[in-house]
Amino acid sequence: MMPAATKIHSLVTAELLKADGLVAAVVPATGVPTPASSGSPAGGASPAGGSPITLLKADTTIGLSKQFVSRFSSPAGDWSFDQGRSRVSWSGLEGESSGDAETMASRYSMQSPGFRFQAGSEGGDRAEVVMTTIRVEGDQKPSSSLLLAPGNQQMTVAQLKLLVFAADGNSSRGLDLADVTSTTAATQSGDLMDIRRTARGKGSFSGIQIDGFEVSEQWRRLHVPTVQTVVRKVLAIYKEDAPPKPQDMSGALMDDFKALLPHDPEYSIDKLALTLDGRTGTLSFMAGLKGATAELADNPIALATVANASADFKAPRAWIESLMASGTDSPIAQSRKQVSVLLQQGEQMGFLKIDGEIISSNVQFTRGKLDVNGKTVFSLPGVR
Repeated sequence: MMPAATKIHSLVTAELLKADGLVAAVVPATGVPTPASSGSPAGGASPAGGSPITLLKADTTIGLSKQFVSRFSSPAGDWSFDQGRSRVSWSGLEGESSGDAETMASRYSMQSPGFRFQAGSEGGDRAEVVMTTIRVEGDQKPSSSLLLAPGNQQMTVAQLKLLVFAADGNSSRGLDLADVTSTTAATQSGDLMDIRRTARGKGSFSGIQIDGFEVSEQWRRLHVPTVQTVVRKVLAIYKEDAPPKPQDMSGALMDDFKALLPHDPEYSIDKLALTLDGRTGTLSFMAGLKGATAELADNPIALATVANASADFKAPRAWIESLMASGTDSPIAQSRKQVSVLLQQGEQMGFLKIDGEIISSNVQFTRGKLDVNGKTVFSLPGVR
């Protein structure tokens, strides 16, 4: 009698390194851990170098119909390095996935209380990255690639901090966001993939309150086999003992860049909206190629004739006046009267449009010509 299902227990571990005083220990998952004293892990003494630490545990059941259910977890941990000046506090993760083991079509969800990363130098500034209450769920369509599989994903983060603290500990600057929601939708037709991402939330930046922000971006017509080749090459380069040189990276990837061109790739920021003090500014941007060939990559001017780009900008006049008039130590600081004169000059030259309290501009680059608000300001040689 055949078994009804196959059960698999997997354990992913990593060898603990002695280098640079790295230490680690598994600790209970009780929220974002409070960093322990410098150089010692939370929950006990440093294990000996070479001791394995658990990264991921999973229990998977696969039925005769090839359907699977997998429950996985990553134990919480606290790691310090650089003689205790840097620390990672990880609160653990739990999740579940289910689907078809042959086609890899699946659904998944995972959640974590969060993590904290701290780094600094003795007597200098200290950087900190914090994410709390992380939740991820999504689905993956049938695909031969886990990295570039079509599907949908949503992630929510209660708080995201990217901060730098002064050496005296009395001031900080950076990003402090709350209620962040991001989505990703990837669709595939043949070998070409479109990817759309969105994000929204609120928070502050270096003391400036952000009532809300929204970002929407897209990649269009990405050639999946070429992108997979690029990823493999980059990983192979970084596996080498010596750090990769920029010229080695560009040389190794040039042929792959050429392979992307015939598929008319395009990138766009469809919407970047920021609301401060009840006023909203927006920016959109697009850049792409239409009708390019691999041969054109060796001729930048010829390549530019098949390039298309555009940008639209709208912002409250009060933002621009405040930005240009702030910072008395700045060489570009201007009085508000001077700012008003500069804005008027920009409008007269055609670079800006002023409609009441809104300042805007539109830039287009098509077939070798650069237009600003409908007026051509530059053309490549030989372009009419």
